[in-house]
Amino acid sequence: MLMLSFGLSTVQQGFARVYGNPKLAIAERMNQQGLYRFALDSLDGIIAKGQGDADVYSFRGTVLSLRGQYSDSKFDFQTGLESERLSSRDGEAYAMV
Repeated sequence: MLMLSFGLSTVQQGFARVYGNPKLAIAERMNQQGLYRFALDSLDGIIAKGQGDADVYSFRGTVLSLRGQYSDSKFDFQTGLESERLSSRDGEAYAMV
């Protein structure tokens, strides 16, 4: 278990440098691998702990929209409006039709 914790800590530090929010490291990794359900579980866990901030909600809205759950993502995008994640998509673009 100690080795697993160390590994996750290293992953979190790497994502913290790239994305600026170490809480999102595991969810980011799951999202990159297309494991959206697990990314949502990770984000829901962060919110349940009372650590949900604008970054968490904006990323949760993004994952929900990738799953086609547009109406569910509306609240998360509204809550995460002050997040810098919404204004910078690293070359990605989404069209909601």
